[in-house]
Amino acid sequence: MNEEDLRRLQKKLSIKWFNIIMSHCLDDASKTAKEEVEENIKEGMTRNLGWAPFAPRTVEYKVKKGRPLKGLVDTGKMSKSVTKKHTVKNATVKVGTEYAKYQESGTKYIPARSFLAIVAKLKEQKERVVKSFKKRLDKELKQKWPKSRVA
Repeated sequence: MNEEDLRRLQKKLSIKWFNIIMSHCLDDASKTAKEEVEENIKEGMTRNLGWAPFAPRTVEYKVKKGRPLKGLVDTGKMSKSVTKKHTVKNATVKVGTEYAKYQESGTKYIPARSFLAIVAKLKEQKERVVKSFKKRLDKELKQKWPKSRVA
């Protein structure tokens, strides 16, 4: 099922019904993306994201403060600020701290440590959403018309 198939299906189905199912699928996708971003922030050094090692001063500081060396967590504020939002057309994940952009993109003094690496997997996410949509649609159709199935 590709995007053109989805458009045709949307015309056949009630727009409201289609939007409800798609909203559920994108809600699932945004939950997954949010969890992934939170884990990247907390565990990025252990998740093979290609991060540069922490500077010796940073390691010294983290050890002294009893902070973990596997992620970007100091106070936990950044990982706690991750929020998700979805509509019937898209899903977004936002990190709500001012300094998140410096960690993500890097600065003159800090190498980039992308915790939004999930964005690079958008194609996979899109395919997963379409499969999820098809599965939910199949379930809905079976409840209304037991002998029907989405191709």
